[in-house]
Amino acid sequence: MFAKSLLLTLALAATTLATGQSIIKNKCGFPVWITSVDHEPHPTISLAAGGTWSEPQRYDPATGISIKIGTYEGALYTGGPIIQFAYTAYPPPYIYYDISTSYGYDPKFIGEIIDLSGSATGAPEIVWNGGPESNQNTKAYAGDTDLILTLCA
Repeated sequence: MFAKSLLLTLALAATTLATGQSIIKNKCGFPVWITSVDHEPHPTISLAAGGTWSEPQRYDPATGISIKIGTYEGALYTGGPIIQFAYTAYPPPYIYYDISTSYGYDPKFIGEIIDLSGSATGAPEIVWNGGPESNQNTKAYAGDTDLILTLCA
């Protein structure tokens, strides 16, 4: 019992390490569907064209966080093309982040700019100009920052 209580306390403390927000701005002319995944998937929500979605950043010691974005409902569960916005906020004060694809690159995003940036001064930016960049590396920032993924920037 003590071990379970200790693990729960550590897990709750770890989830509050990051204080920033993960934000998706959908500037595309079409809706997207978002599923935030840590050690388990959370409910999929739709984000209308022109809409903004956010959630507090959190730490999952088992997997990190992957926010999966598809252009139709069910894309994540049917092998549709997915953009993955992933991060881990550990060890403090670092946050590591990147974007990648699964199951190909959705044709709706071809020719569109996908931008992942931090709100803090000096947080590195990742930009896809019309398609995934093959030389993209995971970026890191030492400090709290919101992470903002802009679709069709």
